[in-house]
Amino acid sequence: MAHATPHWSAALGGAVSQVVELSGRSPGLVVMSDAHVGAFWDRVAEAAQGVGDVINPNRELAGFVARMGARDLPVVSLGDAVDYAVDAYDGGPGIDNRDLFYRAIAPIEGRFAEIPGNHDHRGGAYNLRAWGLEHVNLDRDTLKRLAPRIGHTRLRAPWRELGAIRPGAGGALGGFRGVQSPARRRLGGFDCVMLNAHGDGFLHPAGLARLGWRAAGARLAGRRANLSIDCLGPGSDDLAALDRLGPLTGTGPVLTLVHAPLVAARRRLPGGVRLDPARFAAQRRRHGLDHHVIARGGGALLARLRAGALGQGGAAPRSQVLLAGHTHRARYHLVDAASRTLREVDLPTFNAAWGDPGQIKMATILPLGVIDSHDDTPRLGWAEIGPDGLHEVVSRSFVRRGARFAEVAAGPGARAV
Repeated sequence: MAHATPHWSAALGGAVSQVVELSGRSPGLVVMSDAHVGAFWDRVAEAAQGVGDVINPNRELAGFVARMGARDLPVVSLGDAVDYAVDAYDGGPGIDNRDLFYRAIAPIEGRFAEIPGNHDHRGGAYNLRAWGLEHVNLDRDTLKRLAPRIGHTRLRAPWRELGAIRPGAGGALGGFRGVQSPARRRLGGFDCVMLNAHGDGFLHPAGLARLGWRAAGARLAGRRANLSIDCLGPGSDDLAALDRLGPLTGTGPVLTLVHAPLVAARRRLPGGVRLDPARFAAQRRRHGLDHHVIARGGGALLARLRAGALGQGGAAPRSQVLLAGHTHRARYHLVDAASRTLREVDLPTFNAAWGDPGQIKMATILPLGVIDSHDDTPRLGWAEIGPDGLHEVVSRSFVRRGARFAEVAAGPGARAV
């Protein structure tokens, strides 16, 4: 079956400049993550015509940019702008997904900033047969039926598949125009610390062993594996560079932006957990808080948040907020800086502590372009940050009905668009 160049990218043009300092604007910041742009998605949508309104991350990004075009607010992406660096279907001509992404955001380029996610580090091309496709609203039976029409299913040698996600392979981060190392930005009236969480952590021995253990356990239990794809996380060089940034001199909350969170659980956290930065990784494993997180540097980063070291510039302590994506679902946590007690909270409780320096705020925001297919009520959207806290903007909402996902109206407590 012949396939044309993706229709959505052909109509978009314009050069994109380097990220600029976004200062002097009225308070207000839009935070997006996990757009997962790729030429591949247009082929999925084409093959699925007649099946229903299938999520197309390319279309979701185009709709987001159109909405942002009418608003004078800076936009920051927390990573996974693209699925893979290129799309080369079954040996066909390669399409630069990073170029597609920058063409799409051209209308807001002057007020756009970004950090990379683990997918942004991935070179090569997506392969349906090797990696599957779970992040759109298609059930497995429908996907299996559509796979021959989608293509990109020829299984290559294992070392070639792994090479596509090896950091640095295939020009990973080639063409990336955002922040690749710790940096400070003034965005929408907020002091922001931007941190690179690097690529996939499971390519390292400990991460690969854990991934295999979870996959084997799921197979023995006769259930679908919900594997944890972690980011490598900041190393000692990153943390040293972070410390060299020095204190910030503004007021109000300091926002630390990183692709993968410090803690994330598959299920709601039932009660308080007392965290110790020195034994942070072990505690995450024991309490089931290590699902899609940064694999290293978590305890060190938590210690810096507790000390206010990411923004303490004056005599008065400043509130610390950590914003991440990667998990494809929105969750909110508070850590008491004195007792180190972690608790999961709802959004109103999270915002009630927005200006409190005694409570570290940690949030994962909604994904823009792909869902978490293991969630019974997945949603797409983004976050708006203002003086009173974080507000969810839900663009699409779904509910699981058997093997399928049905689209529903946005639920209460979220700002639907």
